[in-house]
Amino acid sequence: MNIFLPTSKRRGAALIVTVLISFILLSVLSLVAFNITVGTLRIEEWQTEHYEEQQLLFLARSGAAALGSQLKDTYGKGNTDKAISKSGTMDVTDAARGFAASLDLAVSADAYASYMKIKVTARGAGGKSVSATCRYGRDNGEIYGWDIK
Repeated sequence: MNIFLPTSKRRGAALIVTVLISFILLSVLSLVAFNITVGTLRIEEWQTEHYEEQQLLFLARSGAAALGSQLKDTYGKGNTDKAISKSGTMDVTDAARGFAASLDLAVSADAYASYMKIKVTARGAGGKSVSATCRYGRDNGEIYGWDIK
């Protein structure tokens, strides 16, 4: 007697066993497909967040460099006798890419200091923020000592 080719006496029982085994296999395959889909969606979400964070970081560093080069003429070498403490806000939008951010700019320096401290915080539309702080040398006009948070 062959278990896989049932005789006419046990045809109903064999059909039930075949249906149950098929149901179990389909359930396992559905669970595997669901887990793969959830994992893929998590990876895509992480990649999107990472990309947005990198954009904000690039924007903050670029803002600090641009701010330092503009301040060179006003507060550069020879104008170190006064302390500096200035801040401001700037909005940046790129409609073509759907990107919008806000930059919080702050510059400070002690009197007779050889460097200025520049802090730029880039805030994205999704609530993420990245802060870049650097020192801008008054003597040579170079940026050094980056601190990224």
